Amino acid sequence: MANPEKSALVLAGGGITGFLYEVAVLAAFEEAASGGFGAGDFDIYMGTSAGAVLAALLANGASIREVYGALDADDGESLFNFRQSDVFGLGARGPLSLIIQFLKPVPGIVRRSIRGRRWPSFAEVLADFQAHHPPGFYSTDPLQETLCSRFTTLGFRHHFNELRRELYVTGTDIDRGERLVFGSGELRDFHICQAVSASCAIPIFFRPIRIGERDVVDGGVSGAPLDVCVERGARQILFVNPLVPLQNDRSRVCLPLDEGHCARIAEKGVGWIGDQAMRLLFSVEVSAVRKALAAKHPEVRLSVVSPARDEVPMFMTNVMSFSARREILAYGRESASRYFAGSGRPLLEHLMAGAAIRREL
Repeated sequence: MANPEKSALVLAGGGITGFLYEVAVLAAFEEAASGGFGAGDFDIYMGTSAGAVLAALLANGASIREVYGALDADDGESLFNFRQSDVFGLGARGPLSLIIQFLKPVPGIVRRSIRGRRWPSFAEVLADFQAHHPPGFYSTDPLQETLCSRFTTLGFRHHFNELRRELYVTGTDIDRGERLVFGSGELRDFHICQAVSASCAIPIFFRPIRIGERDVVDGGVSGAPLDVCVERGARQILFVNPLVPLQNDRSRVCLPLDEGHCARIAEKGVGWIGDQAMRLLFSVEVSAVRKALAAKHPEVRLSVVSPARDEVPMFMTNVMSFSARREILAYGRESASRYFAGSGRPLLEHLMAGAAIRREL
């Protein structure tokens, strides 16, 4: 009897809303499989940014049904529920240090203005402030502490080499511009909670995490790690990617403004523009990786689950907010159910067939 092909679950980033979407997709996946294959049955778990949190939970044996239920009910007693305070923090130095850091350029600007007898231009002031900006607004320390504490309480493993299944977490060395794969090679012995927290350090929003001689930021900066799974033998890959750009066709989509009309993205402000730009760049990179993978490894079965670009539930809430948790969970579950009943069904059937072979071996 032939051995089943190795399978991988790849979870991309997308902030808190992306995490909620991925939980919902996997809940729908298990429903569609009807017990034939579960979210905890993959051979390889690959997580990036918010996806790294969920990948670490699943590789440790967490039940996706329990995670979904805790988030949907906002169960304060469950260790699988998360709140803002579990994710955000200003670090040990607190808000005063952040304010002082921002105000550092002011004395220099005033002195130069007096000497030069002119007030500097807005561009010059902006350059001065930029040179003294902190490396990020928030710290990922609360996330690392939350994960470590809950891992201990749940009896989960804290190190990659202690896991029964393969777990990999991606980060980015911001100085060298290199992708890092925690759980592999020289990075195999790292603490999972630290690696996950580093992978979640969205540039500008969070400060980089210092690991050894490296400053590490969000793994999504260095792209989709599908090739890493293939290099480790995966031939069946489920890729859940919440990071798709919005197609803001105002004949079909409406981003409401207080003024009462449907907005262009530019009217929603700099945050929306930055988020859309990030999504566009990641989408282009994912497309290139998929094409390269299909050309080099035509034997690999890849199934990609993403939100529809013209369905607004995933775009109406800030990516770092829990405020629409139930709406996003419901949307993700319903849309993924349609996917696994249609174009996603072939991969699901192959995974179930492989699981059946394993049970007979």
